[in-house]
Amino acid sequence: MTGLRNGCIKTFALFLTAVAMAFLAAASAQAASVKEIFEKYHLFGTFSYDCTKPADKKNLYFVNRAIDADHVQRDIMSGTITRDYIVIYDKVEELKPNEIRVTGVLDGEPAEGVYRIEQNRMLQWYSKVNGKENIRDGIFLATNYKLPYLNRCGD
Repeated sequence: MTGLRNGCIKTFALFLTAVAMAFLAAASAQAASVKEIFEKYHLFGTFSYDCTKPADKKNLYFVNRAIDADHVQRDIMSGTITRDYIVIYDKVEELKPNEIRVTGVLDGEPAEGVYRIEQNRMLQWYSKVNGKENIRDGIFLATNYKLPYLNRCGD
């Protein structure tokens, strides 16, 4: 009787393991791509603190475009042809409605950030580059400067 019970328990455990693996595989297969999440929140295009002024060191322009389904490039511009930084995002996850976490590389260094998103604008809420936190709760830590929203420029 004990052998039969142990055999049933092992069979049931294998069944549960198989169900869990199938569930995890289905969940990861259904995960939205980086491109899909950027599209969902209308994050492709150009953003700036003040779209009525040209790009400069105090009014950066942020240009987001898809490289492929799994990579988005963000150029941070201080002039029409002056790119100060390049960010490649390779992972995006939705933390809660209208808030995403992005990870990738900024000029070759590991980077992560959190954006709070409203219609036609976004706020960088958190940032860490190469293990060093530089933005927390929307404040640039080096200067204690409260970051303004980035507004969508154009349509």
